[in-house]
Formats: sequence, structure tokens, C-alpha cells
Amino acid sequence: MTEEQTRTLIALLALAGFYGLMLIVLLGFVNVGSPEMSKLVGLFFGYAMALMNPIIVRYFKNRREE
Repeated sequence: MTEEQTRTLIALLALAGFYGLMLIVLLGFVNVGSPEMSKLVGLFFGYAMALMNPIIVRYFKNRREE
């Protein structure tokens, strides 16, 4: 596996994880009726987005320029 393929795999896994988390919440597997759970879900989404942002910016910005 080349370095480029590894970068692609990491970027796609990060995106899939974020959208998987979103799908779990939207399908109702997590009850966000209570304020505490809503805060926790928001914290997870914020943390996941903060972790994904450098990967997405670095990988997909470079891909557009090639």
C-alpha cells in the first residue's frame, strides 16, 4: 500500500465515521431528548469535526490542486 493510498483510506475512514455517528443520532439510536444527552452528542460531533478538519483540509485541498 502506497503512502497516497494510505492517506486516501484515512481520509475516507474519518469521513465515514463522522457520517456514521450522524446517522446513528438521526435514526434515533441515541435519545437526545434530555439536555445532558444533547450536550454530550454535541460534544462528540464537535470533537469528531475538530479531529477530521486537518485531515480533510490537507488531503482534499491537495487533491484538487493536482
